[in-house]
Amino acid sequence: MVDALVKGDASGWDHSLAGTFMFTAPDGSTQTKAEWMADFKNGALKMASSQNDDIKVQQYGNAAVVTYRSTDHGTYNGKDISGQYRWTDVFVKHNGQWQVVSTQGTHITPPAAMSNK
Repeated sequence: MVDALVKGDASGWDHSLAGTFMFTAPDGSTQTKAEWMADFKNGALKMASSQNDDIKVQQYGNAAVVTYRSTDHGTYNGKDISGQYRWTDVFVKHNGQWQVVSTQGTHITPPAAMSNK
């Protein structure tokens, strides 16, 4: 999925997201699968690179919760969104295939920036 994100391969995402997929962005806005896919296909979201680490998976039968950190370089609607994020993805196994039903991201704020608030 990360490779498809950086390559701009919408088909790789279309199969991985459930029809009921809901995205909660780091700014608190939400998007349905159709809205997220439209942004991906029309170039509003452009990722130069994305690396995931600190991946943890907890499986509960046909559901799984995946948490991880990403280090991203990219833009959304022309605005730089580069930085580190914490993500929580919820997967459900449907007809033998794992699909993402929900994703929520939080921007990791550097400690120095937090102390200035």
